[in-house]
Amino acid sequence: MSAKLRQALGSAVLAGLLLLPFAARLYKESPPPPPPPLPALTAPSEVAVLIRRHRYEEAHAALRRSGPPEAPALATVYQFRLAVCERALGLADSAHARLLRLEGRRPEIEAYRRLWLAHTLQLLNRREEAVAGYEALLVKGGNEAVADSARLYLARLFVAGGDHRRALALYRAQRAATGPT
Repeated sequence: MSAKLRQALGSAVLAGLLLLPFAARLYKESPPPPPPPLPALTAPSEVAVLIRRHRYEEAHAALRRSGPPEAPALATVYQFRLAVCERALGLADSAHARLLRLEGRRPEIEAYRRLWLAHTLQLLNRREEAVAGYEALLVKGGNEAVADSARLYLARLFVAGGDHRRALALYRAQRAATGPT
């Protein structure tokens, strides 16, 4: 081997040894691989589509045919869907009892459960309890969509009871909350 070749080879080995710690650091500090892609969203269930289209009789029948699922989280969703259908079909007693049993099961929709509960009380002609339920939702705040619905339901309840002054105040509050249309 010639002297020049040995010198070149020695220089390359020396450069490799000097660069090895830097290469290791770069390898260690390289960004982690990207996370796997999220799974595709599943299509909404047949019952959810029927409820969204206000076809409550068909949704109720489909729920009764399928029966409650075994998974606790899905069983809770099943019960909520049954309560929505029953409320819309005028089965207020059944919806009311079901909504009472579902208290605290799904914190993310607890405000909706309380709104539906107040509405079933209204359907059951339990006016004072319905007013208290709607007012509690307005005092607690939080979900604006629930507050909007509670204001409108409560205003209609006041109009039906002849309390137009309180209804007008609620309609004005609704207008202020949602802005001019």
